[in-house]
Amino acid sequence: MTEYTLAAALVGIAALHVWTVFQHKQERKDLLTRLMARDLTEYQAAINTRPPPKSVNPIRDNIKRQYEAVK
Repeated sequence: MTEYTLAAALVGIAALHVWTVFQHKQERKDLLTRLMARDLTEYQAAINTRPPPKSVNPIRDNIKRQYEAVK
């Protein structure tokens, strides 16, 4: 009984180690791509993603409307 438990624990630990190594390899590759990219658009082109959505800033919009109303 204990042999099977130890074997299962060993297989679990080995699987966890393989998964961790794979994750670290992907993160290092992504970090290198980020460091080598000139700007955000070049980084997004390298990883083939869409650009981030425009942020909605209600405070800036309110200030802009008040400024235009004063003009």
